[in-house]
Amino acid sequence: MMIRKLNIAATLALSLAAAVPTAAAAAPLSTWYGRYAYSESLGRIGGGSPSEAPAAFVDHVLTIGRNGCTLVSQGFQTSQRIRCTVTPQGQSAIVKFYGYDGPARAARFSRGQPLLTLTRSGPRLLTRWQGMTRMDGSRPSQVAFRRQ
Repeated sequence: MMIRKLNIAATLALSLAAAVPTAAAAAPLSTWYGRYAYSESLGRIGGGSPSEAPAAFVDHVLTIGRNGCTLVSQGFQTSQRIRCTVTPQGQSAIVKFYGYDGPARAARFSRGQPLLTLTRSGPRLLTRWQGMTRMDGSRPSQVAFRRQ
């Protein structure tokens, strides 16, 4: 009788353990090492007519490595170099602000603030803008950064 009660208790415990959802294991940070780029089109700017106006772009390059990461934005009226950290979470990598590289700037971000999250979805890499926005101020989730 005692053994039967133990078997029932063990079966119940295993059933409950299997029913509890578990968080997806994060991929190791090293799987994110590399260079990612996104060229953001700002449309045509200035000029007499839209067809004659020059096209404006801002190029964003995210480099993730053993010693941290950098996020460089260069282009039309933009020159910014950010030092960042990366936290893997499931199939995602959360890019967080650490500081500016170069001359001191007015603090736009706070240390540890998520700037963007990259999420692997099959062959695609989804970008979710957070503290950092696109040049138009929007924060869409989109396929933006691509591994180089």
